[in-house]
Amino acid sequence: MKKQIYNITLAVLMACLGGLTSCVNDLDVLPIDPDELHPGNVGQSPENYSFMLNKLYAGYATVGQEGSSGNADLGGLDAGASQYMRRLWDAEELPTDEAINAWNDGNLNAFNYASWTITNEFNTIFFDRIYFQVAQSNEFIRIMSALEPTEDLPASEIARYIDEARFIRALSYWHGLNYYGNGIPKVTEENTVGGDRPLPWGTWDGSELFDYLKSELEYLTSNESALKEMGTAYFGYADKGAAAMLLGKLCLNNEVYLGTDNNNAGEYYAVAEEALQSLVNGGYSLTTTDYTNVTAYQSLFAGDNQLQKNEIIFGISYDGAAIQTYGGTTYLMLSSVGGDMKSSDINMNGNWGGNRTTGALYDLFESGDSRRNYFFTGHEKEINNPSLFTDGYGVMKFTNVRTESMDRNDPNGGFADTNFPMFRLADAYLMLAEAELRQGKAVSGTAESGIAAIRERADLSAPASIDLDFILDERGRELYWEAHRRTDLVRFGKFTSGEYVWPWKGNVKDGAEIDAKYRVFPIPSTAINNNSNLVRTPGY
Repeated sequence: MKKQIYNITLAVLMACLGGLTSCVNDLDVLPIDPDELHPGNVGQSPENYSFMLNKLYAGYATVGQEGSSGNADLGGLDAGASQYMRRLWDAEELPTDEAINAWNDGNLNAFNYASWTITNEFNTIFFDRIYFQVAQSNEFIRIMSALEPTEDLPASEIARYIDEARFIRALSYWHGLNYYGNGIPKVTEENTVGGDRPLPWGTWDGSELFDYLKSELEYLTSNESALKEMGTAYFGYADKGAAAMLLGKLCLNNEVYLGTDNNNAGEYYAVAEEALQSLVNGGYSLTTTDYTNVTAYQSLFAGDNQLQKNEIIFGISYDGAAIQTYGGTTYLMLSSVGGDMKSSDINMNGNWGGNRTTGALYDLFESGDSRRNYFFTGHEKEINNPSLFTDGYGVMKFTNVRTESMDRNDPNGGFADTNFPMFRLADAYLMLAEAELRQGKAVSGTAESGIAAIRERADLSAPASIDLDFILDERGRELYWEAHRRTDLVRFGKFTSGEYVWPWKGNVKDGAEIDAKYRVFPIPSTAINNNSNLVRTPGY
């Protein structure tokens, strides 16, 4: 499928949310450009609604309306650094054993050591990105819900557009819950533009946002949902498989969001198990074919990985010509090359010398595990100086090489074609086994066979037994650098505790326990200053 992003603007982007840069006061002013969507022309063509939906998906991939850094949606930070997936990846990976960054850009190194504050600019823009997605989704749902069906835009198409927007909103709201907790602002399509400042979903230990997301995702996976069936949407678009995966992730983390003493933990793990069982039996399959240029495993992270739709359940689309950004997979590749590494090996041009890994991740791998082949071991394994890129092994897991060619859409090699695989089947098999174990059950044959196939692809034998410790380590080996690690370590109780440490955890060379408050990020001071209904995150 050709990947394309349309440069459009939603009719009204958002209500005035605490934390976003500003609110527009003159919404009745129409743009001069007749090709730009605005309230005066949005209904003139049914095609406009598909453009608007594409803008929602593009919110995960781009920074604004013009190329890699032009006309950014949000201010307050360098446009390239503000990109949604770049901020998500840094928040998920840099505070863990999987990655450490060498740059001294502003307060970015606070992510290396889990020492961020309420005023950290990178945390602020991530919060704003999440709510920008939520606000755009709300407005799109309002617009679509008010439409009367026509021959060119039948009711079934309107319903699908609405349900895709509900998935996008649920995904960003899950990020909000996962990183910031239940005290974040409550904004849905019911909020009016320019209305009262939103209240929080509830208290920090409340279940309001969790319950809302569970209800939304159970609907989106049901027969009543207008989402396409599992595995039938075009790459980069949501179907019921993506919704089932998100429901599984939400419920698998229920004790993180609701506390270990919540009375419904068993019920929520059962919901996760059911969603994941439907997913692994939903027609997806693991990629097992080796190609001319890449192995089966690396084809999932290659320049044409949209071909692996059998395993990639939901991905964020990139294109070196049409979807240029200094975030996303371009960031993952170029920030990970420097020193003696060659960007030409991954079909790119440039070396930013930023991100590399710690010895703790490398040591998770068994001898003979082919997934370890994508580390660059020509640098020092030990990190004596976090600001020195060549201290720490490089990671070349993501590549702009295609399965059967060295073609690339950007002839200069500055921007990647590789899509980001947000959800994939291997993750679902590991999650299924974990959901079963957390209910006190034996691991099912379905999960066992899936994990055995994952290991076989890595040139390893099936595990002699599967317990929670194995699951956490195998997730590290299979899913490294795919933006899962902080969430996993928090769920397993090892992110802040001294039970498991890694180099430079807590800004100590050999690692140290960190304050439990860092299990979540703080609602930024800008959001609290702009909305008196919000309160500070506990501990900050």
